[in-house]
Amino acid sequence: MLTEAHRLAQSAIGRAVLAELGEDLLSDAVVDLALEARGKSDAVAARYYAAFRQAEGIADGFVLGEADPLAPATARERIADAANRFGQGPGEVVRVVLGGGRDRLARSLGADSRAIGWQRVCSSSCCSFCAMLAGRGAVYRSARAAGDGRGYHRSCACTVEPVFRRGTPLPARSQVFADLYDEAGSFDAFKVAFRERAEA
Repeated sequence: MLTEAHRLAQSAIGRAVLAELGEDLLSDAVVDLALEARGKSDAVAARYYAAFRQAEGIADGFVLGEADPLAPATARERIADAANRFGQGPGEVVRVVLGGGRDRLARSLGADSRAIGWQRVCSSSCCSFCAMLAGRGAVYRSARAAGDGRGYHRSCACTVEPVFRRGTPLPARSQVFADLYDEAGSFDAFKVAFRERAEA
């Protein structure tokens, strides 16, 4: 519940930015909007991580890592590259924005000796690759391996969830994806089964 609420809050931040985009994705106004929203994403992730630790019964005075600001020139460069090379400028804006929270989670894991791993959490409308990663569960030793930072594709609404105890069950949606993958037996077969399930 907590992780899904966090994923939905992050997704809402991305959607709000998309709704305000103008024609010129490289304008100062768009870059400022993206970086302001990135700060909101970071703050939401910081509150989520603290609440998740508390829900897991971990109260040891852990302090979250500091925010890692993204320079306006770097944000503009990423957006321009995605727009010029792939025609996916708006998707890159979302990735820049949600990178604030994703980077916060990665820094927190790096500083948190109690976290033993991460699992990817995705929406019901995710792609087959994200679904496969989510179905693997808490096999990731870092947020980056679970898809942190630029490891997310453009417009991706996935997030990661820290794991503090061995044997932590998969989120319900991830368990559905794990079962589907087990039945399929390979990623190629999984992609077909996933597509059929989505079209049903």
